[in-house]
Amino acid sequence: FRRVLFRSIGSTSFLIASQSQLPVYTCELDPRSFRISRRNLRPFGKRITIVNSDSRSFLHETLPAVRSKRPLVYLDAHWRDDLPLLEELEFVLRTSPEALIVIDDFKVPHDAGFGWDTYREVALEYSFIAPIMRRYGQGMRVFYPSYSSALETGARRGWILLIPALLAREVENHFFDEWIRTWQEEP
Repeated sequence: FRRVLFRSIGSTSFLIASQSQLPVYTCELDPRSFRISRRNLRPFGKRITIVNSDSRSFLHETLPAVRSKRPLVYLDAHWRDDLPLLEELEFVLRTSPEALIVIDDFKVPHDAGFGWDTYREVALEYSFIAPIMRRYGQGMRVFYPSYSSALETGARRGWILLIPALLAREVENHFFDEWIRTWQEEP
């Protein structure tokens, strides 16, 4: 991947920017969170673009503009009463078929020690995104962490990684079994 697009609080953007030289694009919906994130991300200068925006608008405006063939898109815009995940995922899958997609706060089916979010009794789990994956994600492979949640520090939040099938073998050769594993819930 050549670009990283985020919709998350500034700490994840900070981590990626500090560990790579990739340009990072992120947004915050809440004005206060935006100001804090902008201040915290200032050391990275122009390499990080942060906007005060709804994640759906942000993706619609930013993803086509960055013109990256293979962006890493990190989706973490689920909070309060709004759950834009299905709209975000559909847009990314339709417009960037080679994107690598990470969804944070996601249920890891083989390890209940990883936490996940629930909104109005809707859990962030594969069955929630399955209709979008069947329609737009036919060429994607599904991965979850293969390491134990006991090795995590902090909040121990689960995640899912969606990778185009053409890239999956390369990812598996580098990280399979040690950090990630494929799962039977494939589109």
